[in-house]
Amino acid sequence: MIRVSEATSIIQQHLFKPGNEKMALAKATGRILAEPIIADRDFPPFHRASMDGIAIQHQAFAKGQRHFTVEGLLPAGAPSFP
Repeated sequence: MIRVSEATSIIQQHLFKPGNEKMALAKATGRILAEPIIADRDFPPFHRASMDGIAIQHQAFAKGQRHFTVEGLLPAGAPSFP
C-alpha cells in the first residue's frame, strides 16, 4: 500500500490539463470555458419566464392535497406576472 499523499501525487501527474485558446463564439460549441463569463447587463432587459413548469403550494401537497386549481398560464418566453 502507498500513502494517500503518494497516491495524490501520482494522480496529479497524470491529470489531463487542457490549454486555452481564443476563438469565435460560433466555433466554441462543445468547448469548456477557461474562466467565467459575466454579463454586464440583463438579457432580455425585462423579466421573462425562462421555462415551462408548474408551481404548487408545498404545504398543501405535504398535507396530502393532490388536486390544484390552475390560477394562470405563463409559457416560456412570456412576460412574467407583476
